[in-house]
Amino acid sequence: MSLKLLVLHGPNLNLLGEREPEIYGTLTLTEINQRLKKAAKTMSATLRIFQSNSEGELIDLLHQNRKWAQGVVFNPGAYTHYSYAIRDAVSAIQIPVIEVHLSDIKKREPFRRKSVIAPACLDQVSGLGWKSYLEGMKRLRTRIVGPLVMAWMALLLSRESHALSVDVVGGYALPGAAVTGSGVVAGGALPAISYGLLLDAGISSQLSLQFGALYAPRAFSVAVGAVASNYSTMAVHLPVLLRMSWLGIFSVGVGGYFSHSLTQGSWDVTPSGVKKMNQDDSGVVASVDMKIKLLPFLNAVVDGRYLIGFQNINQSSAFTAYVRDAQLWAGLRFGK
Repeated sequence: MSLKLLVLHGPNLNLLGEREPEIYGTLTLTEINQRLKKAAKTMSATLRIFQSNSEGELIDLLHQNRKWAQGVVFNPGAYTHYSYAIRDAVSAIQIPVIEVHLSDIKKREPFRRKSVIAPACLDQVSGLGWKSYLEGMKRLRTRIVGPLVMAWMALLLSRESHALSVDVVGGYALPGAAVTGSGVVAGGALPAISYGLLLDAGISSQLSLQFGALYAPRAFSVAVGAVASNYSTMAVHLPVLLRMSWLGIFSVGVGGYFSHSLTQGSWDVTPSGVKKMNQDDSGVVASVDMKIKLLPFLNAVVDGRYLIGFQNINQSSAFTAYVRDAQLWAGLRFGK
């Protein structure tokens, strides 16, 4: 979802960079706008930016953009201290407005310390230089996007049937392999931290389909003669399971998985004759989880699972590694 924000610069801000730089800084208005546009891209926000020295024009811009903008970042300049007409316009458009100032107006001349516009605004930010605008954008994003996401989640997760729950999990995985061929024998590897997201789509009151994406290790401890070496990489792990609830707090699931490494793995010492390791493996997975209710649509969850799969190791001739993973996850479940 793209956040639509109106940015308004008031009187004399077109002279930034040359007007009292010891107070307002050396950045020009163009440079500030460029920084705001760059920041907007990382926030998935679209900006409309205007500057005017006219009180009436600033009011017109508020009126004209009230049905497009979801929020306004507004530096009224000197109008801050006496323009009740702008205050009335801020109240009239009925969208959140953040008043911003480059300097800290509370430490300026006495007449600058009071804002007649601030009481009609959601908040005021001052004294951060150009970053006052950035902070205003962030506060609007929190105010506008946060409640929309929470309302959507609450509506979706409150449905009795075909509900969707989201697990945010982290934990340990203990991957290993049993390999035969060409004198290579492999055992388990040390545990590694893993994390990711799992989604459960309700099929009925007792059945759900779980799928997701986890960042999980792939590792082997290989011995070739007297030389031992560890091979390790991290991969995107994609499980799909059919789950059945049990006694209200437990569920069991069976399904399959596919794992694909995003980067080339590495050996401590490359075993003799091993040219490369295939980065992908796939197989079957079984799972048992337990949930502890914290709030109506928030649960703590503990998930233990066991995976069996296959991976190819390419030497002078390819052969198959028998992969097994023991995984333990813990996290939060948003939904039933």
